[in-house]
Amino acid sequence: MDPLYVETADYEIKINEDQSWTLWKNGQAVPAYTNMTEYGFDTNIDNRTAYQNKGIDFFLGVDADFILEPIKTFTPELLSAGSDPTMLTDLTSPYRLKLATTDYAKDGQFKKGTKSGAIAFNPLQVRFTGDYDPNTRTVISGGSLATFLFWFGDPGNFGKHPANPTPGSALPFLVRVPFEVWDMERNIQLNVSFTDNRQKLNDADFVPTWAPRGDCRVYVVASPYDEQVHNIAFTGQDTMATWTFVFGPNAVWNKGDIVEFTFPQPLPVTGKEITVDVKGKPVTLQPDRFKFSIKGQQHGVVEDARQRLDIINVYPNPYLAYNLNERGLHQENVVFVNLPEQCTIRIFSTAGQLIRTLEHSEVVATGVRAVGTMRWDLRNENNLPVASGFYFAHIEVPGVGEKILKLAIVFRQQRLKNL
Repeated sequence: MDPLYVETADYEIKINEDQSWTLWKNGQAVPAYTNMTEYGFDTNIDNRTAYQNKGIDFFLGVDADFILEPIKTFTPELLSAGSDPTMLTDLTSPYRLKLATTDYAKDGQFKKGTKSGAIAFNPLQVRFTGDYDPNTRTVISGGSLATFLFWFGDPGNFGKHPANPTPGSALPFLVRVPFEVWDMERNIQLNVSFTDNRQKLNDADFVPTWAPRGDCRVYVVASPYDEQVHNIAFTGQDTMATWTFVFGPNAVWNKGDIVEFTFPQPLPVTGKEITVDVKGKPVTLQPDRFKFSIKGQQHGVVEDARQRLDIINVYPNPYLAYNLNERGLHQENVVFVNLPEQCTIRIFSTAGQLIRTLEHSEVVATGVRAVGTMRWDLRNENNLPVASGFYFAHIEVPGVGEKILKLAIVFRQQRLKNL
């Protein structure tokens, strides 16, 4: 956007209950953009004209879906240099492995947990801070204490597990794992529970606690880390279990690795305040709004008219048989933008022949906004289409200077027979 032709204002787009939207400007609804049902436009039809006739100054893109249920999975990202790439492929999820309908703990094996939007969309970080002893096959320091729910290597003998602090008991217990899980929105460490599918890596190789090749199923419990047992398998616990991820058998971690999970937030389209339950307390959520500000002309944005020459341009360039603002046959054009109030545009061929002269002049008066643009219909002084090829545009600004642009024009074939 040209800062000389944009009005400084605070904007807000509000999603309404009927899935329409309204644009607010400095706290007031904009009449031309109230209860709008259009989302984008098709460049092949004329509904773009409706936006142009309303004097639109900018476009805003919002990537979201109108769904009432939260999204099904997360996007992983490595935040640490030198990490093994398996941390993005084998640190995976039940949903991506087609083992569950979503990655929510509530949709998993134990059917426990929450889908509350107040916490379900918070980005998570898995930080590998533990030290692993390859001889004893245990995490000896760092990491965090996690609830070991049970293991599938020999589930009937969970009470005889060598790490079980209460021999004979089949109840889950705490073991040390090599990572921490953090809620980045609330900046708190979270509790973790897990199961181990392959604690016997082979007949002779038993791993007493966390198996780095154990195909572990990890359940993130969205409560502040407290080094307590969080049993989501039995007894109705744990209502704060949220997401599940899988530490696959081929995942290779190193101390210092950080993987972040992000969960794109959908638009609930409530149009009004809603109240959700978070840890037994009501939390009020506002209707979806997208706020942004645009700054117009300020001191130092364009220091003088000579510097302004640098922002003069033309689009599309190259012109490849079509321009998005063409709405009919034989409306070919390119648009010069960021022009001053007055200038002369001369189009030359590569041989130096003058093809067309365009005089640009804007009247700036009360209620009339200078637009700083001018179209060339790709025709010469005799109103005939120019040939495909390369051209020069010489823009002369009186008393200031000049700017030269190079253009490439490519027309559709057999266009002249219809003129």
